[in-house]
Amino acid sequence: MIRRIVRVAVVACLIANCLDLTTSIIASPVDRWYDTPKRAAWEWAIQLALVLPLVLLAARQAPRAVAALRALPVPRNALVVCGLFFALEVGHIALRLETYPFSPVAMYSNAVTTPPPVVQDTWRYLVIDHSKTLQMLSFERESTAASQFLTDFDYRTAAVATQYSRTRAVFSLVTEQLAAQGLPKPLIVRMPYSTRTGVPIPGPMERFEPLLPGHARDKR
Repeated sequence: MIRRIVRVAVVACLIANCLDLTTSIIASPVDRWYDTPKRAAWEWAIQLALVLPLVLLAARQAPRAVAALRALPVPRNALVVCGLFFALEVGHIALRLETYPFSPVAMYSNAVTTPPPVVQDTWRYLVIDHSKTLQMLSFERESTAASQFLTDFDYRTAAVATQYSRTRAVFSLVTEQLAAQGLPKPLIVRMPYSTRTGVPIPGPMERFEPLLPGHARDKR
């Protein structure tokens, strides 16, 4: 039992070493996003030498694998097609050459989108509270028990208000609820914020007055 466990662990390490080699030899576009450490010649030599035992083991087990495949109750033509497809999939993954519709590894693939800018603009509601302090209104927060201004907001209202924040209907709804608490109408401003932290960045702000009903929805 212990010998079998050790043998499985050794084979797993040899396969991992082989995969590390195959994914390192051929360059991939994703490499420019990561600082891959350079390997010394002796490291390459050791990894290449460890491929030999895996090749010998595969050659030794090949007859048994072929016999097991032939024993399957699957037509020969279908078995060949499935085997070729499996080999193609394994090759694509091992060489980091995933290409749709072959090897659609999805989130495990090397598909890299353009990173978002560090600073983006967003539209936010600003409210002056009873202490004459300027507060930034968060519809998500107002739909929870931590609500400060909009007592009648639930999560569904908050979701719709966030999506259509610059429409006249949402502006009127927020204004009415603030007026019920004796607070002035809010301001809608565009302000820069950090895409990494989500925190607004001090800078110039542009005011927006929703005069037309059904204004184009805001993209958060």
